[in-house]
Amino acid sequence: MLQRKAALFLVLILTVSMHAAAAPSAPADVILSAAAGQHTVGTVILEPEPRADGYYHIDTPAMIERLKALGVNHYTYTVWQSPTDWDDLRYEFLPAAEQAGIDVWVMLAPPSQCYVAPEPHRSGGCSLPYETDYVKWAEAIADLSLEYPNLTGWLITDIMASANQSVFTRGYLEEIRAVQDALNPDLSFYGLLYNSQINASNVALLGGALDGVVYPYRGFTNSAIDPTWLERRLDPIVAQLEGSGLDLVLLVYAGRYLNSVMHPQEGYVAEVLHRAEPYVRDGRLKGIIAYGTPLDLDLPQPSFDYWAHSGPGRLSFSVGYEVPTTTGSYARATQRITVDPDAAEKTLVFYHRDQYEVGRLRGYMFKQVLIDGQVVWEEDVSNDARDEWIRTEVDLTEALAGKTEAELTFRLYHKQGVFNWPFDMGLDSVSAVGFTVQNGGFDEPGGWEIEHTHDNMFAFIDIYAADRPVRIFNAVGEAFARLKGEDYEPVPPKEFPDLRLGPGNRAMYGNGWLSLTIPAHRSVAAGAYASASQVVKVQPGLDRYELSFWHTDTHLKRSPGYLFKEVLIDGELLWASDAADMTWWYYINGHPEQGPIDVTEVVKGKDEVELTFRIRADQDIQVGGAFLEQGIE
Repeated sequence: MLQRKAALFLVLILTVSMHAAAAPSAPADVILSAAAGQHTVGTVILEPEPRADGYYHIDTPAMIERLKALGVNHYTYTVWQSPTDWDDLRYEFLPAAEQAGIDVWVMLAPPSQCYVAPEPHRSGGCSLPYETDYVKWAEAIADLSLEYPNLTGWLITDIMASANQSVFTRGYLEEIRAVQDALNPDLSFYGLLYNSQINASNVALLGGALDGVVYPYRGFTNSAIDPTWLERRLDPIVAQLEGSGLDLVLLVYAGRYLNSVMHPQEGYVAEVLHRAEPYVRDGRLKGIIAYGTPLDLDLPQPSFDYWAHSGPGRLSFSVGYEVPTTTGSYARATQRITVDPDAAEKTLVFYHRDQYEVGRLRGYMFKQVLIDGQVVWEEDVSNDARDEWIRTEVDLTEALAGKTEAELTFRLYHKQGVFNWPFDMGLDSVSAVGFTVQNGGFDEPGGWEIEHTHDNMFAFIDIYAADRPVRIFNAVGEAFARLKGEDYEPVPPKEFPDLRLGPGNRAMYGNGWLSLTIPAHRSVAAGAYASASQVVKVQPGLDRYELSFWHTDTHLKRSPGYLFKEVLIDGELLWASDAADMTWWYYINGHPEQGPIDVTEVVKGKDEVELTFRIRADQDIQVGGAFLEQGIE
């Protein structure tokens, strides 16, 4: 069978001496929740084998055990990925959660993210069985909450996104509310809104119809590594909601957020949760949803997330997604170096890589080295081969002449601002002759002063950890325990001794992947393709078959219509996706809106089938100095 793998208050008491009282516990009804999502990784534990219906069901006992270890009092259950989600919730998860003392919300897909097609192999993610009939959903959820009082609410994501505003009119929201309240007026009804959507107009629209708003924190915007904007985002939102009757729940990305070039790490998650604590304790926040918290802790951090040249760490300069920068913007890392005045030669050696295409859009972004604020080396990012670590030597003899100390800076600099140019540059293995450099391998935090002058640019020491899922799990667990005034028992670190780390391992998991490549400096004629095929056995007698695979590519989401990623079974084209559909910073499971593909119609009744993965040129392509590599596993 074709299967899928299993995304103070500080009281100074003046007595004989001063004593610090423990921070007050959060309100008793606070929401401390975990949640999975459409493209999260390792956030749901599935049973190891499909059931008779051909689906992999949620492993409820394993999920409940892990949620209890995390210390949640609540779980946000996603009805979105599989047609079995709703029944798994009703018949298995809810009663088990009730016994464990865990309250539950149901999270539903909005109309803009519901992809239902007549052909099973084209049908994608949606909340089933009622799809976008939210009146019917209100009735079904409210009715279920009467049987299971631990079902305390529900949530629709992206409720005020532009594509959904015409659906969620005041009249429709009141209709939903009336149906719900007729059955259970105590059931909570929330909508997820992004920062710009929490405005006077939408608050007036939603107030009285919803009970609250879930706000996903994304730094300035589209960032999952910058905790510093939390207060600057929460304070005006709290003020905007004042008097509206709408509660506020914070959603923190504890797993990958697809619009962020860099994925969250345990330090970021811990810091955001720490900054949120005062808001929870004094009631400005009704609770926190740790979205994407890893629960399948037997999985390592994806090998694909390792981007160092050597060792576990590197310096990353990144530019965020869908937000402009300005001319003169930069991100930089600086340290004070000690110079040997007797050294005849003074040389800086470092390795750097970026993923930009040679020769495209010159004159915008530059990699630079500065000594005492003066540029001594620079390179346009479009001049270097994509995704290759390049060794560079810079003679600093003249720049350091007569000095015993100096300021060394690496910088990503915008000589012209950009409108939408998601980007990541890596720098690693820094060494020197004639002076000293500390933490030149970036294999530990510190040693460098990090700074950026635009909120959409970041300098970040990116240290890969194979057991990052465990580390993030513990960061969430520790924060929730503090809010409850309880101790937390951390999950022990995990080791993955067979995992091969290095620039050459671009697998999703483990050490192997299928690579379909267009090399540099090659022209490709329309119709040309590269493919890999295998004859696979079909398990007989099942009612349903599915194909699950992960894929990524380096096409950077531009020039659509040229290259297509394809899946064929027995020569029949079953799935195709433009190589321009994805970004380079993550693997995706199947189609972006689809996930695993239902292949029943072309597999059922056969003993074996030929499975083919292919990349095909739909038009003539002059590749020039660039290349494309599609990874599949």
